[in-house]
Amino acid sequence: MKIHYLFGLLICACMASCYPNEGDPIETTGFRPIYASRDSIDVITVSGPRPTVETGKIYAYKQLLFQNEVNKGIHVISIADPKNPVKMAFYKIPLSTEISIKNDHLYTNNGKDLVVISIAKYMNPVLVKRLPNMFPFVNQEFPPNTTFSYFDCPDPAKGYVIRWEQVRLYQPKCRK
Repeated sequence: MKIHYLFGLLICACMASCYPNEGDPIETTGFRPIYASRDSIDVITVSGPRPTVETGKIYAYKQLLFQNEVNKGIHVISIADPKNPVKMAFYKIPLSTEISIKNDHLYTNNGKDLVVISIAKYMNPVLVKRLPNMFPFVNQEFPPNTTFSYFDCPDPAKGYVIRWEQVRLYQPKCRK
């Protein structure tokens, strides 16, 4: 009974956040969701080295360092000479934030899915397995790291929210 009551309160709170209050601004700075289709998220590729912009977790394995580029993929860095690390490749894995490696297999999230990639030949990684819907998809309802802001209400029909951008909004319908 208690769970049903709490669930009802949660639904009411969520619905209330998507309706403007009297006195809400007509024009303000806020956040707009940026969408990607499921098909575009599932594509994993490898390319040459690229600059690191938003660093995430790292994992050292053998003579390599794997550094997550938050939501973009994983940098492969040779640390054979620890004083002179050399970027070797970049695995483009959309919405990747986690890394683990065991027995030449890299495990990471790819959106909601867990993917297993063979890195026995690290310059030629091979997708071994995809386990769908293993992780909750975050940042779908609200912009992250904001205490109070207006935003465009996300529309799941447009795809997955992959990030939020700060823009000028006109008559925003949602706020946090």
